Amino acid sequence: MFFRFFTKKNRKVISSAIIIFLIIAMVLAFIPGH
Repeated sequence: MFFRFFTKKNRKVISSAIIIFLIIAMVLAFIPGH
């Protein structure tokens, strides 16, 4: 019950964190000598 509420509460946070991680990965990919 609590875990289900926790996942509903942080679903946007998890999705935004994944988007930020993808952006950082793209930026690191564009940096030469990575």
